Amino acid sequence: MFEDPVASSYVGGIGVHWYADEISPISQLTSVHEKHPEKFLLYTEACNGWLDVQGKYPKLGNFHRAERYAFSIINVLNHWVTGWTDWSMILDMTGGQTWVPNPVDAPIIVDKDAQEFYKQPMYYAMAHF
Repeated sequence: MFEDPVASSYVGGIGVHWYADEISPISQLTSVHEKHPEKFLLYTEACNGWLDVQGKYPKLGNFHRAERYAFSIINVLNHWVTGWTDWSMILDMTGGQTWVPNPVDAPIIVDKDAQEFYKQPMYYAMAHF
């Protein structure tokens, strides 16, 4: 699409999904930037708790998940990414409500029964950036 000057003029940047970080080399981001330096790269839909091997759903107080966020943010910012977004900043204790049945973890978890909310370690990891 970027090879077509007319089509390219309508696109400001590229959204990159977070989910394949463990299998895709980060050097791909630099390659894309070198080919299209005028386009921004935005990391999208980061979340923890979407794979069974990670343990689905929110895990209150989980520092490993915060480390994954910090590691990702540092690495992608060092490879031309200009922004990084979470899938959903606030979810309930079951990992909902989302528009699809995909219960995951979030930086802020709301316990509606106790009328409390919890700032997770992921929240504080993101606050550094």
